[in-house]
Amino acid sequence: MSDDDVALQRLIFEGFGALEIGEFERALRAARELREMEHVAAFEIEARARWGLEDHEQAIQVLEEGVEIAPEVYVLWDYLASYLSDEGRYEEALQAYYRSRSCEDAPEGAVDFNIAVIYQRQGRHERALALIDTIPPTDALPLIVLDGARCFSLNEVGKNADAMTRAAAILNQIGEDDDVDPEAVARIMSEHAYALLILGIHEAAYLEAIEAVEFDKANSRAAWLIREISDERSPDAKAWRIVVEGKWPQPFNDSEKDYGFFANYTVVADSADEALEYVRPFEPEEVRFTLKINSAVDLEPQPEAQKGVYEAVAAYYFFPLDGEDE
Repeated sequence: MSDDDVALQRLIFEGFGALEIGEFERALRAARELREMEHVAAFEIEARARWGLEDHEQAIQVLEEGVEIAPEVYVLWDYLASYLSDEGRYEEALQAYYRSRSCEDAPEGAVDFNIAVIYQRQGRHERALALIDTIPPTDALPLIVLDGARCFSLNEVGKNADAMTRAAAILNQIGEDDDVDPEAVARIMSEHAYALLILGIHEAAYLEAIEAVEFDKANSRAAWLIREISDERSPDAKAWRIVVEGKWPQPFNDSEKDYGFFANYTVVADSADEALEYVRPFEPEEVRFTLKINSAVDLEPQPEAQKGVYEAVAAYYFFPLDGEDE
């Protein structure tokens, strides 16, 4: 391998590695050097870094430039379509996904699934259902993921009994030892709980929504269900941005050192202490008693809003403890 090849591989590794740990400025530096070497990885790395820095328009422009220069690279079309969709530019996103189908490495089922997701965002649920029904399950796109999306659209078009039946069938097939994606399980659970709520079975819906956030605390459908069923309001309620701190239940990588963690939430509550109580069910049972407030910012009054968790950031920040009992 030549020196230039070694340098190229180093930059690619550095750029993608920086993205993984959120060091977006470092990723941008690697992308600039890759541009000078005329390597197409520069476009993906730069776009993802700019998106991470909240420069969404520039991220899209970088990808638009990338697909002009390298139209055969599927991943550039995929990120372009995804970012356009997240910005609400649905028709442009659909065109990008349609165009991506011509790439040799385009995973057809995944492209169609992403198109169905855009239909859902547009409220075109019957069309989404028709497309999902044509997608065969694969290892990369298992039935539980397809059925999570299917149940969502069934619920949205008022076919709640159908959604409940299909979701229950999938959940009954999951064994305790099965290796399944927790986010996919939470999605199915939240749609089953939603159907239960609409059908008037409130207590079971609440319990299943609580179980769903134990699998995926960032599941917004389950968080909404918990708030909706509890329906707690107060003239003194405020929105809070709260960072909670806790002790993780086991060491990492065979280390004997204990680790703490920070987790971020947006909560409506009367006080920061009350916000912490709303947060507890969203964290693993074995860490709930260790939770405490690290910081809390009072954002604005919310006297009409339902109290509870509105956003739970999935990512954790871990740090080694000094040995004291937290």
